[in-house]
Amino acid sequence: MKSIVQRFLAVKEALDISKADFCRGAEISTTSLDNYINGKGAPKALFLANICNKFGVDGTWILTGDGEMFRKDEVGDPVVLRMREAERLIKEHGEVGLEIVRLTLGTSDETSKSDPGVCDEKIASGY
Repeated sequence: MKSIVQRFLAVKEALDISKADFCRGAEISTTSLDNYINGKGAPKALFLANICNKFGVDGTWILTGDGEMFRKDEVGDPVVLRMREAERLIKEHGEVGLEIVRLTLGTSDETSKSDPGVCDEKIASGY
């Protein structure tokens, strides 16, 4: 990929997350992201560091395009990323967040009553 903007947009696409979730993880406003995309300023180092830390992106790749997009450690593991998102939802929204996680996993109380093993199966499959 030619530009740093193309690379961080590729991260968002690879993770299949919304613009809002990407910005939340990268700790920037959607306006700032739009400005970067439209060439109104260069991405700040903290923004790029947050992409690497939050989403498990390789620092060399985000800066140069060389190598692989994601690091080969647990930080870039999609299951770990999902677990972090689940933790965030629960922390921010309490019981509502927990129910969102359960519904996402297909393990809400109603689902669990009909098939008690569904939780273990979903977790084992990485959702």
